[in-house]
Amino acid sequence: MNDNEICPICCEGTLHAYNFSKSFSYKNQTLETNALDSSICDVCESSVATHKQTKNNKLIKVNFERAVDGLLPTYEVIRIRKSLGLTQRQASSLIGGGGIAFSKYENGNLKQSVAVDNLLRMLDETPSALGLLQRYHSSRKMTGELHTDFLVAKAPSKQRETRPASPVKTIDALSSAATKAFTFFQAAI
Repeated sequence: MNDNEICPICCEGTLHAYNFSKSFSYKNQTLETNALDSSICDVCESSVATHKQTKNNKLIKVNFERAVDGLLPTYEVIRIRKSLGLTQRQASSLIGGGGIAFSKYENGNLKQSVAVDNLLRMLDETPSALGLLQRYHSSRKMTGELHTDFLVAKAPSKQRETRPASPVKTIDALSSAATKAFTFFQAAI
């Protein structure tokens, strides 16, 4: 914190950082900490936590709860993701949780699931497994395209609603999809 930060309460004094103690309880476990931060105004003597101090205080509580749940703390999630050379979006896509899940895991807004936590631990111990995950991810994308091809080929167009789809065209579409799948999986092996 910048010691010249103006007090948002009186707009006259400057804020000075200090530490304070507090207890947190979660699932019958208690954490006593004196590592929480706040600031005090030298004019009005108001106690104010800056945005950065509030964020750091929140992370202490969140990481305590993760420790009780047996989950990796936020800083370990960040370290593992970075050691794998992944962006937050790439990690979310490959490991799970949704589009911006890793941003939420890392800033303490969301706890990762046990499955995501286990996968992160495994990748930390065996980084080469990332290549396998990437292959699985690619095959899911290819399978999704195959299902789309199949559904599009099988769905009758509006012009043919009264006539059944030609079995030859449906078989050709399936054959094309199967060829794509075989070529992909052959290349993956």
